Amino acid sequence: MRYAALKIDFNYNAFAEEIDICSSKLVLTSYPNPFSSSTTIYFNFTTENREHAEIVIYNIKGQKIKTFDVIPKVVEGAVMWDGRDEKQKKVGSGIYFNVLKTGNEKLVGKMVLLE
Repeated sequence: MRYAALKIDFNYNAFAEEIDICSSKLVLTSYPNPFSSSTTIYFNFTTENREHAEIVIYNIKGQKIKTFDVIPKVVEGAVMWDGRDEKQKKVGSGIYFNVLKTGNEKLVGKMVLLE
């Protein structure tokens, strides 16, 4: 029996992947990532998708953690997340997803919180 060789590329570039994913009308990224105390979530969208916009943070289970309303008149901006939920309770270490929702479009980013 013959086995095919498997080549794995460990040169992962998250920034390049985000640029490829975000080549549509929406841009969403966070820095620093991973983070320990706070991260800034940067967003950018075009004038045609300026309806009500929001950034929602979910945990790995899909539970809503925090919602930030984004002013529709702003085309680009940022919100800061300090690792707390809507009740100002500190959440634990783990993977979180930030979702930019505007009109009928969504863009998802991943963040890692390390305590």
